[in-house]
Amino acid sequence: MSDNQELLRQAQLLFAEGKNKESIDAFTKALDAGADPYISHLSRGVGHMKEQNVDNAINDFSKAITLNSKSARAYFFRAWLL
Repeated sequence: MSDNQELLRQAQLLFAEGKNKESIDAFTKALDAGADPYISHLSRGVGHMKEQNVDNAINDFSKAITLNSKSARAYFFRAWLL
């Protein structure tokens, strides 16, 4: 498993454990390392949403939509916050 995939996996585990702030930082590191940008932005956006960081969440969901314009989840979460 490559480093970026491992970072993404660790971020997802933190998120699943409810460690939202830690997972946000981990998704950022995964993005910086070249992990799947769509999954990273979508997941980090949900973390921001749970932390009530609305602007950051909207930015991440918008980026996810740019990367995958057919993503119903990204549109749904972004619409929820607008």
